[in-house]
Amino acid sequence: MALVDFEQTVTCPPPAGRGGDFKRGGLVSTQRDANLNVVRRWVDEVFNQHQLESVEHLKVPDYVDWNPYPGQDIALAGFKAVLASWTKAFPDFRYDVDEELAEGDIVVCIGKWYGTHTEQYMGMPPTGTKLSARRIDIVRLAGDKMTERWGTGNELQMLKFLGVAKPAVALDRADGPEGVLRRFVTEVLENKNLASIDELVDQDARGTATEMITFIALSAVLDGMTASIDQLSVDGDRVSSTLSIRGAFAREFWDTAPDGEPIEVQGALSARLNGGKIVDLDLDLPLEPIAVRLGLPADLLSSATTTVAPTGSPGDGRFVLRSFVQDVLNQHRLHKVSGLVVDRARDYLQESLTTAALFAAFPDHQFNIERVVIDGQRVTVLATFAGTHRGTFLGIEPSGRGVTTRSISLFTVEDGKITDLIFNFDLHTLLTQLGAFPDAGMFGATAG
Repeated sequence: MALVDFEQTVTCPPPAGRGGDFKRGGLVSTQRDANLNVVRRWVDEVFNQHQLESVEHLKVPDYVDWNPYPGQDIALAGFKAVLASWTKAFPDFRYDVDEELAEGDIVVCIGKWYGTHTEQYMGMPPTGTKLSARRIDIVRLAGDKMTERWGTGNELQMLKFLGVAKPAVALDRADGPEGVLRRFVTEVLENKNLASIDELVDQDARGTATEMITFIALSAVLDGMTASIDQLSVDGDRVSSTLSIRGAFAREFWDTAPDGEPIEVQGALSARLNGGKIVDLDLDLPLEPIAVRLGLPADLLSSATTTVAPTGSPGDGRFVLRSFVQDVLNQHRLHKVSGLVVDRARDYLQESLTTAALFAAFPDHQFNIERVVIDGQRVTVLATFAGTHRGTFLGIEPSGRGVTTRSISLFTVEDGKITDLIFNFDLHTLLTQLGAFPDAGMFGATAG
């Protein structure tokens, strides 16, 4: 099925709880309500009540799952087999939806799933392991049935549970806040260890998006990146330090050809901890020294403009996000950030750190937008993510393989700028292409 962006929009009254006009692709409120009700039934009856017989009532016979688990048949039978296996092994499985967005025949769900491993699963005896993850799912509807789905989740706990990610060393509370921060800098910022992200960072931890975007870009263009801290101080539940990022300038950055010489950034970080995990992180990575090191014009940072041809006004979410993806994520033109993202914008830290690990392992990555869904100030971007495996990822040494997976990211755009964001990727498809799962995959018996 072809993917087509909604380019023609009309203004409709806002849904309850939201102020101001917003744009929707020809969607009247009754259609919106009907679409949301179908998806709510899917979540309630199928995921939370485990009524598998409801699947046929809510999805068309030729339903397609574009982001199946490894080895899962993309058709309806594959979805049912996976769900039956999962709910049997995790009988308390539930999916809590935090937010619903809608445009045209599309509904987007953002939420978290939870489950406890109390029955045998894929040959593994019950462990009592509690798993959870944040997901973003996009479904298309025709009438009162779902026809196709795209979904991504930062399912780091599941990857550890399946043995794909080697568990990180458990937190030792005796280490205190200083020990947590030192481990975070070495294992996460420097080594990009996804298992350590889950061990050291709370699932709902937030961070400063603008500074994290700089760190993500540096992860892609520097070889042999190191991260070190000094001058640690603790004040209650907050620990702070200076931060030094260093690496060889190996790939094009900010329209500047690499020279192989070091780039070093002196900054700072401050983390708030709760229960031994980071729940809030403030990074400070100044751009000016980087621009000077690259020999860029002195006034570049004060003249931020967008260059992608707009599909609407500069405040249109589509225009903002297309510019952000092309200029910032694909081209690492960091002077564009201030024109597209508000200062002190917020992100979800686990997902942003996973993005940095992906950029480091697939440094020639490119995003290609497939669909943009707008509901008020909230903008969802479905894109392919493609790159060459040139760095270690989840312990898998560089293979030179080209991989393609999907990304679903969610943004808030206010007055023409991003104020909040979540990056999300289909890691299972990516890891399958790297050989992390057996040839049959997790659910090979259902493939056909």
